[in-house]
Amino acid sequence: MPKPKSTLAKLFPFVAGFFILALLAGFSLGLRTVIEFDPANAQMRTSKYLFIKLPVIIDKQELWFADGTQPVTPIDWQLMHEFHHSATGTEIEHTHWGSTADTIIPWGELELNQDAMSQLATRTMELINADHHYKTIRIYARRIDAQLTQALAESETSLDSDAIDTLFDAALVAPTDDEANMIPDP
Repeated sequence: MPKPKSTLAKLFPFVAGFFILALLAGFSLGLRTVIEFDPANAQMRTSKYLFIKLPVIIDKQELWFADGTQPVTPIDWQLMHEFHHSATGTEIEHTHWGSTADTIIPWGELELNQDAMSQLATRTMELINADHHYKTIRIYARRIDAQLTQALAESETSLDSDAIDTLFDAALVAPTDDEANMIPDP
């Protein structure tokens, strides 16, 4: 005589079907990715949302110029990029923080000694928090990045904090008007 099926076994196909329908509905409404930046704490957060608002993945990381202290609260997240993927197409929104932080983040790959890294972090935070237009900050960051890369390629030893100051001062001296016109608005 066959065993009668349990209630759980009877419900399994319905639950699985509902789960698949929920996923399909979520993807048709859209998958949204939001990338945010906290300049005070040097952190970046990436959040993925299903059904526009339901968080699926939230990933937070400290950027290289974080000073290692506890985050200042409340954390002031600034939108960098937002990507909304749906069945009707993809919409992308970029902000000035996206253009600024995108330029700065790769500097973490530099192999500097502790003093030089500390000085670079200090000067970078001063630049980010300065009262400049975001295009000007981006131009300065690109100049400094190029000069750092060149100085590290030419130098057989690691740069010191005085060399970092010299690079920053040289990048901040030249006017930015001509370069700013070539940078598109976010």
